[in-house]
Amino acid sequence: MSDEDTQSEADEEEPDVKATDADSDLNPSRSAYAITDRERAMLTKTDRELLLGEKEYKSDQALRNARHRVREHIRNSLLDAFTVSTLIKTDELEQIVERHFELSEQDGYPATTLSSGVLGLAMRLMYIEATQEFDTSFTGYVESKVATEFRSVIQQETDTAVSEIDVDIDVTEREDIDEAVRDIVHGNTSMTIVLDHLANAGPEKLQNALRENDTVIETSGGIVIGPDHEIFDSLDWEKLRENR
Repeated sequence: MSDEDTQSEADEEEPDVKATDADSDLNPSRSAYAITDRERAMLTKTDRELLLGEKEYKSDQALRNARHRVREHIRNSLLDAFTVSTLIKTDELEQIVERHFELSEQDGYPATTLSSGVLGLAMRLMYIEATQEFDTSFTGYVESKVATEFRSVIQQETDTAVSEIDVDIDVTEREDIDEAVRDIVHGNTSMTIVLDHLANAGPEKLQNALRENDTVIETSGGIVIGPDHEIFDSLDWEKLRENR
């Protein structure tokens, strides 16, 4: 057994201590990913509790040590992900997806697609690589990576040679989410603006802003929206964003 495994097991057995981590943006009521008591994978149960803000530590140093350990788990897992993406067979991937949706039905949680989480993480990594490591355009970098991987998947899965791929990302408008939240919370807003914001940005930041400021939104139509309003849970905003 490696030192890392021994350390992780010790962390799992550590009694609760004080000094809380930051709040998580993950909504446990809507996501299977927020279930911490799963088998160890990229993250241990303790890692998940830390990222979800459910774990407490004795000191800031203990928290920094824990986050360093999580980063190393993730970095090594991403190296494994490259190996998996290259070598695992399609029929095995099919079984993984089928198993995921099968368990979703059994356990009664929303079956968020596995690919959406992987794609979201890949996009964030590409942003950091483009802007910090290679000092290049994020849009151009994504277009290049998507074209390369798309060609690889098509040729591998269909045994078809791809002669040309055109990936064109056209960003027509950029909105500062924090600024938009402030405008909605403190301005004279309508239900249409609130719904459009939720569909584009999701519910987390707006809901957290209402809770932190102990306030409500009073729309021009007379509807009052507090942090526990049913609008935040009534739709699968993540899936809606994917389909927009």
